[in-house]
Amino acid sequence: MRLPQKDASNIIPVHPNCACETVELPAIRAGGATYEGESGADYWLKYYGKLPNYYASREEFENADCSWQNMV
Repeated sequence: MRLPQKDASNIIPVHPNCACETVELPAIRAGGATYEGESGADYWLKYYGKLPNYYASREEFENADCSWQNMV
C-alpha cells in the first residue's frame, strides 16, 4: 500500500504559525494490531469494551507491591 504523495496544496496546518501537519494513515482493523488476533487487547477493547482476562487490573497491580514508575 502506498500513501499519497505530499502535495503542498492539501496540507492543512494544525496550529497557526506552525509547521506541523495532519497525515492520512491506513486504519488497522481490530485483531490486526497485535499478533494475538482475536485474543489481542485491541480486539477485546473494540468488541467487549474491556481488556482480556490475562491483563492485570490496576487494583491487582497495586496490591502486588508494584509501582507505575518502576515500569518505565
